[in-house]
Amino acid sequence: MKKIEKVSSWLCDHLALFNCPVCHEKFMQVNNQQLVCVNGHRININKHGYVYFLQKGVKSEYDREMLLARRQLLSAGLFKGIITAINEELGPTPQRILDVGSGEGTPLFQLQQLRNRHDETYVGFDISRPGVQLATQLDSELFFCLADLRQLPFQNNSFSTIIELFSPSDYREFHRV
Repeated sequence: MKKIEKVSSWLCDHLALFNCPVCHEKFMQVNNQQLVCVNGHRININKHGYVYFLQKGVKSEYDREMLLARRQLLSAGLFKGIITAINEELGPTPQRILDVGSGEGTPLFQLQQLRNRHDETYVGFDISRPGVQLATQLDSELFFCLADLRQLPFQNNSFSTIIELFSPSDYREFHRV
């Protein structure tokens, strides 16, 4: 199955998590690799396996080279203790986890691997296109998207857990979702 088909299927199963970034209403369907909201706005699903929820381009200083270097450090265990502590704090209850500023995806991937549960939902987002592109290359059931933490494209109360390791914070939005 192609990435775009896999993501389209995942989005069909998790459509209730998302808001339209244009009108902030819910999405009704996935049609022809597009999310379609109740007001008819359409958001494309990228062929590389992510969704671009940003309403305008954002310049990010995080380039592919820097993100690959970060992945190398994280893969070597730099944040192993932090990921282990997060896992212990979450306990056995199934979670819907949002990773804010997920970058190239390694911490969320490591948490998913550690928890090894198939009844959980993992979503990561970042404003860095190279970061999200790298994250979608991980062999996992994680979903990644480009989004702005000041205007999250998620329904109210969509997540049970929010992880924020590398990014600024918007606690108003965190509390909402």
